[in-house]
Amino acid sequence: TGNHEYHAQAKSDVIDVLKQVGNDVIENETRTIDVNGKALRLAGVSDIWFDGDLGKTLENVQPEDTTLLLAHNPDVVLDPHMQHVDAVFAGHTHGGQIRLPWIGPIARIPTQLGQVYDKGWFTYNGIPLFITSGVSESGTRARLFNLPEIILMTIQF
Repeated sequence: TGNHEYHAQAKSDVIDVLKQVGNDVIENETRTIDVNGKALRLAGVSDIWFDGDLGKTLENVQPEDTTLLLAHNPDVVLDPHMQHVDAVFAGHTHGGQIRLPWIGPIARIPTQLGQVYDKGWFTYNGIPLFITSGVSESGTRARLFNLPEIILMTIQF
């Protein structure tokens, strides 16, 4: 869940709807998934501005585990518990929402990471970080040079 679910006091409603349509919601916990005989740890942390707890989320993760972290806010990479995470997938920035060619986002990205970490692939302290611009808007109900996106990734390990 992200900050807007908390602001709207709709976190429980969103989780209920996601579960009703068959999604497994991972909030401050980790699941182990078998992928062709290999164990993949999929961790999900709640929004770090509210009740996200990365320490709790990763408490059973071992250094040798292959661990992917799903987080709403990419600032999660600033947390000292990140040492056992192999990659992070986040959103929150809306890709800057209103962008100009060759300049990027014109509004301030709402993270401590700043303007450079708007959307796409990055590496932060050696950890791969993917930030999607997602499908919605925040504040102004508009996008410019920043189409909504749903990303499908193939991950090999």
